[in-house]
Amino acid sequence: MVFNTDKSYAAARGFDAHGRILVADGYHLKEQDAVWADAVLAARSVGDRFAKAGNAGSAAYYRRFASEIENGRPE
Repeated sequence: MVFNTDKSYAAARGFDAHGRILVADGYHLKEQDAVWADAVLAARSVGDRFAKAGNAGSAAYYRRFASEIENGRPE
């Protein structure tokens, strides 16, 4: 998952030999689904860890970020 400077998201499926991102295309739909699901889960997990540590502000930030990722997926 790539978070672009314009605040959009893209699913990446890896990197080429020069370190450039290989953006997932329509030929790798299962990979795209897995990337988006993993990104949402990761952001929620970070939010949960901050909540357990008593850092409500950071917990809210990462939970909001998880929602943005989940709802920001292009059609």
